[in-house]
Amino acid sequence: MDINLIDEINRIFGVENEVSAPILISIIIFVIGGLVGAIFKGFINYSNRRQTRKYFQSIIKEIAARCQKNSKSLKRFYPTLHENYDDDWHLRYSPITYLGLAYQQDLQILFSAYSKLFIWRMCSKEKSLKAYNRIWSMLEGLKFFDSRITDEFNEFIQRYNKHEERYKDHIEELRRNLSVVYLDAQAKKFPIADVRVYEFIKKLDEIWYKWQVMENNTRMRITYHNLIIPAHKLYQEFQDVRLATDINNLLLPIMYEYAQIQKIISFNQMKFRAYFYMYFQASKLLTFYSEVINCDCAKWFRRNTLNHKR
Repeated sequence: MDINLIDEINRIFGVENEVSAPILISIIIFVIGGLVGAIFKGFINYSNRRQTRKYFQSIIKEIAARCQKNSKSLKRFYPTLHENYDDDWHLRYSPITYLGLAYQQDLQILFSAYSKLFIWRMCSKEKSLKAYNRIWSMLEGLKFFDSRITDEFNEFIQRYNKHEERYKDHIEELRRNLSVVYLDAQAKKFPIADVRVYEFIKKLDEIWYKWQVMENNTRMRITYHNLIIPAHKLYQEFQDVRLATDINNLLLPIMYEYAQIQKIISFNQMKFRAYFYMYFQASKLLTFYSEVINCDCAKWFRRNTLNHKR
């Protein structure tokens, strides 16, 4: 220990070496202890912030992976939404459970962990904050739609089945009435002089026969395009015949239900196609924004350069 320093302390405070030396040693130990404690505390805080960021990054990675999986499933599903699809519809969709983990984070601690990183990083702080905010904006959207998509699929199936059932009921009613008409025609219950009535029945019977000998004739689109539509066009040729009008009145509810089914299919095809694009973009953008906020500058600059070139 520097003797001159002790002598100077002794002179200033008017004390002997036996008093000043222990005091000076205590002060030095206190200062060193304080510095060590501050450094250790700073290291602990840094480690906690780093672990917070790492955990949040892993959550975003899992969410992005699940979005990619769901986008692939939706990409296979939405093109099947058309009238020529004959199988049952199935949607393989996995709820994004990691969204719950993201919202369990202490947002104040999480933002503090990233804001301190943004101060010292090479990349733009403004762009980093924007990327951080966009991540949460996308998570909000995913949280909203993730809770709805399965319900909307089930609603689509229920609405489709309801109108399909009505369609089949009206078809059955048409079949029963046509059976009566054919029996009455065979029994000559219609006036013999009414040639137009028998001509209409004959042409209607030809339409019915052509439909019956077709393969898969019970499928909705085959029934509609090969029985209902031709029968409706036939009515337009025989509007002066009362029987044709009666038959057409049975056709109209069938045509209405089929139109409703087409609207349901078309609307849901657009809806689930939009879901596909949403999950596809979310998987890409969440990965990109995660790279930005976690200071993977090399990847950030590479992607940013490519975007400018495009």
